[in-house]
Amino acid sequence: MEEKKSEDLVAQLKEAIELETVPKIYINGFINAYNVADVVLLLKQNQKNVIVVNMSYTTAKSLAGKLSDLIKSFEQKTEHEIMSIDVVKAKLAKYEEKGKGNESLQ
Repeated sequence: MEEKKSEDLVAQLKEAIELETVPKIYINGFINAYNVADVVLLLKQNQKNVIVVNMSYTTAKSLAGKLSDLIKSFEQKTEHEIMSIDVVKAKLAKYEEKGKGNESLQ
């Protein structure tokens, strides 16, 4: 099987973004789980459930690797490390412990 060239993949992505028939979803949270056959993601927007995605372990591992590579590339180019949700939560909790108040939407 011939591997697709990077330009072809970018063209596919641009086409999908422009097509009105392809759903576009924004998420800013998720819950993940697994069972014997699949990985399951519940994607969330502002703490509301948006969509459930089931995928094979092979697809999940490939996706995780590609997303990791993408973020690392972005961080290198911007010279700025992106904080994970866990890090943001920990920093906000530390800030709130100091009695600075809570302006979050939670």
